[in-house]
Amino acid sequence: MKKTFIFITLLFISTFLWCQNVEFKKIKQFKNDKASVYIREEVNPQDDITGNDIFFDADGNFMIYQRDKKLMLFTNKDLEIETQIKINTDTSLQTFQTIENNIFMGNHTEAFYFNKNGSEFFRVNIYSILNKLNGGDSNWFTDCYYDEEKDILFFTYPHNSVNSIVNPSFDEVQNQKNFRNAEETSKLLKNGNYDPHLTLDSDNDLYIDGVRCRWNATAYETTDYVITLNNKRKTIRVFDRKESEVLYYTIPENETEESITYHPNGDWYFLTINWTTDTHTLWRIENTWDSQWREQWNKEHINFDNQDSASSTNVAVSKVMTCNDNLRLRSQEATSSSVITTMQKGTKVKILKLGKAETIDGINSNWVQVEVLSDAKDKDGNEIKSGTTGWCYGGYLE
Repeated sequence: MKKTFIFITLLFISTFLWCQNVEFKKIKQFKNDKASVYIREEVNPQDDITGNDIFFDADGNFMIYQRDKKLMLFTNKDLEIETQIKINTDTSLQTFQTIENNIFMGNHTEAFYFNKNGSEFFRVNIYSILNKLNGGDSNWFTDCYYDEEKDILFFTYPHNSVNSIVNPSFDEVQNQKNFRNAEETSKLLKNGNYDPHLTLDSDNDLYIDGVRCRWNATAYETTDYVITLNNKRKTIRVFDRKESEVLYYTIPENETEESITYHPNGDWYFLTINWTTDTHTLWRIENTWDSQWREQWNKEHINFDNQDSASSTNVAVSKVMTCNDNLRLRSQEATSSSVITTMQKGTKVKILKLGKAETIDGINSNWVQVEVLSDAKDKDGNEIKSGTTGWCYGGYLE
């Protein structure tokens, strides 16, 4: 009995030490507004398409799909809703995939691919194709994935069997000709014969560049980690291919979870609704399990949640920008460094390198190394030689 007690105690202590709580950081609030981010409190079971889905594109730009009005909302770097487009769909969407700056979506009948202006590249009525091949009128597919590199659309039907359509288009007859059932898709991808970066294993799992496709699960994989989120148990489980770690999170009081997604740098994001204040809140759980990847991604990209990059200006490497006031060009990325010259308002510069983030005069931005372009003048009207380089604060560039 004593040995059993000691064993249980040690097990409890080891479990406690191995688990940790993670911080929920508030990022942005949105008013519950029918014109933008909206959810109905009372939902008719026969008409339950309400709420919002959140996701990021490959560059970390934040987007919201508003289900009631079928609107895709695009935000700027400050997470203010900037543009929106109407999505042509009759049912709720279950697939959201971003490919560079384009978007791939799927419901239980169709899959379609479009850009942020709303222009479509293809639309495939998978439901219609399956009905013609199998008969009946209940051949709904579940998940889908589009590989732009090889122009092939994958979808699961029935259950977890992976089917495909090569070179999807608007032409339903051509799409039916290019349809491959589960057996044909398996042969197509066997041993990487179709393309080395696309494979299907013996368990019928699709792999892209050696990483398993997670379809629409709240999970993602890298070559080093598998990260899964369980919103019922409020846990994030991190597998490093050898062992696992459990991280616990707590939804703040009075907040109801709406949508979950992950950022390209590995952070998790949650959208919640507070019915008392009638506001939506965007929260973040920072990627602490692979901080090296997070830091590397943040250095290579400029996005609103990047702690090492601009949060309210759009500075980026190779971008040409204009001084919005007389601006000192310095030898180093610090106000204490020597001044090379003071560029006149309107001077055009090209950004060569991003430096440290800093808040100056209430502006959050980066120091940037720049090259002065032609026809530049200093504050006294004297010419600044084209090609002059130095550091300036990005908060004063536009």
